[in-house]
Amino acid sequence: MPRTHAHGVEIEYETFGDLKHVPVLLLSGGGAQLTFWQEAFCRQLASHDFCVVRLDNRDVGLSTYFEAAGVPNVPAVRDGREQPPYLLDDMARDTVDVIDALGASAAHIVGISLGGYIAQVMAINYPDRVLSIVSMASGVGGADNVYGGPPDGWQDDASGEVEPSFEQAIERRLDDIEWMSTARYFDRDHIRPRIIASMRRARNPDGVERQAAAIHASPSRAAALRETRVPAMVLHGAQDPHLPVENAHRTAAAIPGSRLVIIPDLAHDLPDEKWDEVIDLIVEHARQAEKRPTA
Repeated sequence: MPRTHAHGVEIEYETFGDLKHVPVLLLSGGGAQLTFWQEAFCRQLASHDFCVVRLDNRDVGLSTYFEAAGVPNVPAVRDGREQPPYLLDDMARDTVDVIDALGASAAHIVGISLGGYIAQVMAINYPDRVLSIVSMASGVGGADNVYGGPPDGWQDDASGEVEPSFEQAIERRLDDIEWMSTARYFDRDHIRPRIIASMRRARNPDGVERQAAAIHASPSRAAALRETRVPAMVLHGAQDPHLPVENAHRTAAAIPGSRLVIIPDLAHDLPDEKWDEVIDLIVEHARQAEKRPTA
């Protein structure tokens, strides 16, 4: 796969479709690799005459790990008692580097969870490089975010003092995914091979903590988003247990002219059964954005 080399950071990415077509970049959530966006999903989206790009954010997958920064104390970062290794601003710049590597002037940005935060920061910091954004299962950050919580007994893959075995890590990851997923579509046996393949590709629990620190070090983007003019769609599942749907309403209220879409039977995930609906929404939003007159 190709990889960017800029600002001391390498970002792994993969393209689908004709490189001459308008790019659509897919940004994953915290700790998730580019493989979150399944090949079949990417090819289906690319069939609408887009160059679809999935990428590993910094500190996951095959992109640069910031190991020298150590493991941050996320609560201390959130309270301002410790500085994060990097910020969402840096992750947004990484994504612009991918647009540069494609030789494109601008791209549509689709981000889920952490990826939605990055998409919002790109709209704020790099409006000329962004054709549109889809902020999915996300929020405006800082004190304006509303968080749900995991069920009793849930244990984060990176939370234990003792390094889990590979098999234990797989089961913990499946537990993590299950509580955030749409119950009617979740099939543990169906998803297990994907998780095994992902963890064999790469695993960096410390990087997940550094990404979390970047999230919690960032203040609310609500005020800055009110000044943006990038076409935006806010897409959210009504059943999201991690970032409840109130976040979607707050995000849409902050972005002038944004479109709010609430999917009733969706949680904090993107099950195969919802691909057609989500892809149709992305395509419609992107095409409408492309029709907007340029300044």
